[in-house]
Amino acid sequence: MLYEITCTGLASEMIGFEAMGTDVVALACAERKRTAQRYLKHQFGNRFQHGFTDNAAFVDGHGKCFFHGKDCKCPTMRPDISIHGLPCQAYSWMRQRSGSTKNTGQVWQHPGHAEVFEGFHSYLTERQPRGWIVEEVPALAQPDKRTGIPFLQTFLTQCKSLGYCVVVLQMDHVVWVEMSRSRFWMIGFSKELGHKAAVDAFLEICLLYT
Repeated sequence: MLYEITCTGLASEMIGFEAMGTDVVALACAERKRTAQRYLKHQFGNRFQHGFTDNAAFVDGHGKCFFHGKDCKCPTMRPDISIHGLPCQAYSWMRQRSGSTKNTGQVWQHPGHAEVFEGFHSYLTERQPRGWIVEEVPALAQPDKRTGIPFLQTFLTQCKSLGYCVVVLQMDHVVWVEMSRSRFWMIGFSKELGHKAAVDAFLEICLLYT
């Protein structure tokens, strides 16, 4: 399986896939935080072909690589699956209390909002992963004050326009760790992966374990 990941974190999904017996070929990752970059270089420097300092490298076709210390080209192979921890600051209830700066203003004024919508969908258009997983905060479901349409609905509509059928799950991390942290997990299936039939099968499996 060809694997690609943005906003990498700890790359724990790759470890999980391999624990289930899946052979993983790690194409590239992207991470802005220096501490996470050092971890990835130490733990997976011999696994990922490249580690980019910005998600834009996947769309631009090249970018600064913290594995090699220079500008590198993005792998040309199409990923079987891509994993994304998209920015959540734009949708924070606390951030929107007052003011009009990127830290306190409206959702659409925050640069993270453009990355969630324009950045991610540019990635899908350019890389065309066969399947993908996105983590995002439940506040994504809040309505856009300009239209009344929930941001989540707009996000899913855009994904559908690119040929993906998406299932949305809301889960709390307290199931695994002693900390309540509710998150949306959105999983996109291309037609090659079965599209709607794959979503239905996935939900049936989920019901078996709930």
